[in-house]
Amino acid sequence: MKTGLTDQELTKIVTRQLLLLFFVPIIVAIVHSIFAFMALQSFFTLSIANEMIVVLACFFIAQVLYFFIIRNQYLKKLKKGLGI
Repeated sequence: MKTGLTDQELTKIVTRQLLLLFFVPIIVAIVHSIFAFMALQSFFTLSIANEMIVVLACFFIAQVLYFFIIRNQYLKKLKKGLGI
């Protein structure tokens, strides 16, 4: 390999970098949403906690799936460009 990295090392480095790019903003957004929903809860007599959990869980699951799709495509293109 031209880069001096093994295939496993390259995959590990790319995965770490993409994890930061994908999930740091998501974590910030989830924390923000929790505080926003807590503020909204004071306006409603019914609890919206269950709905909040469902929405955040669905969004997180979609983001995880998108992460793996992007990661696999990026690794394929990177390895092709490196001639691996």
